[in-house]
Amino acid sequence: MLGKGIGMTSIEPQTRASRPAVTQDNPPDHRQDLPGTGANNQVGGIAWPPLTRHRWRRVIAWTAGVAVLALAVTVGVVLDQRARAAAAQAAMQGRAEVVDAAYAVDQEFFDHQREQQAAVTGAQARERALTEARTAAEQARALAVAAEHAGAENLAALRASADALEEALARLGSGASPVDLREVRVGTADAARVVQEQEDAWHAEQERLAAQRAAEQAAAEQAAAQRQQRSPAPPSSGGGGGGSAPSTGGWAPGVQAYGAAGLGAVLNQHRAAAGLPGLSVVGSSSLQNHAAAMAAAGSIWHSGRDHIVGWVQPINDGYMIQAYMDSPPHRAWILKSGVSRVAIGAVTINGVLYTAMVFS
Repeated sequence: MLGKGIGMTSIEPQTRASRPAVTQDNPPDHRQDLPGTGANNQVGGIAWPPLTRHRWRRVIAWTAGVAVLALAVTVGVVLDQRARAAAAQAAMQGRAEVVDAAYAVDQEFFDHQREQQAAVTGAQARERALTEARTAAEQARALAVAAEHAGAENLAALRASADALEEALARLGSGASPVDLREVRVGTADAARVVQEQEDAWHAEQERLAAQRAAEQAAAEQAAAQRQQRSPAPPSSGGGGGGSAPSTGGWAPGVQAYGAAGLGAVLNQHRAAAGLPGLSVVGSSSLQNHAAAMAAAGSIWHSGRDHIVGWVQPINDGYMIQAYMDSPPHRAWILKSGVSRVAIGAVTINGVLYTAMVFS
């Protein structure tokens, strides 16, 4: 049993090392927990300061900052390249838009030019169609008057075609198109061709008959001359013998030459009344021979060398020229501008005047 006054002493084990107190000025040292904390911390022969946990965190933070900075630089470079590419593409797009805009302006100009040219061409085509149609209608009317021997049916068809053409002319632009006008004009031209062919055929037949009659007349005259040579002439009774005047140039009996001056004078009077200059008037033997052939046949036709032919009764210069003036195609020749000369051939037979004329 122990006594009350005896004190007891606490004895610490001597094997435990004493540690300094941890205070704010004396932070704990954790070098023993980190790598490279030995007294001889050498790397590559270089002595480095010992890495504490605090320094280790600074190294990590610095490394991360460098990595972030490198990443930021890389991203910046990429973004800059993309921005440059986008700017280049935008510039190219802008240049393309400028080129497109300029092309659009040029295209609009050329389209306008083509439209104007088409309008001019269309107006010219319309005017040409009008002129051709009017000319065809006038020629058809004149041919229907001049071609007296083409047949009533053919002449009626020609007049109907001329009526249809004039109607299409009146309706052009309000129900009739230039195409319609051209179709009607072609129909009128076909009708005129038929009439002209029939008239030419009639004249050719008349020329054949005239040549046949002339040949028969010549043969009869030759036979009469031969008979007269074989028989003696009867004694003259001293009285004036009757009979027709002798023919000229082998013409048929009764055909007599007729002067051209009076006909030309009346013709020039009509030209002066129309405000046109007078024509020089000359006689033509070839036209006179054609007039003699027509007189012998009792009909008229074109020889291919004349412009107008005709006849009147009684014999009168004024009647002859007035007959021409009453016929539109013949009147057109007498009042034709741009001519200065008229050649005339004229003969008479049995009180009838036959003429043929050429203007030049």
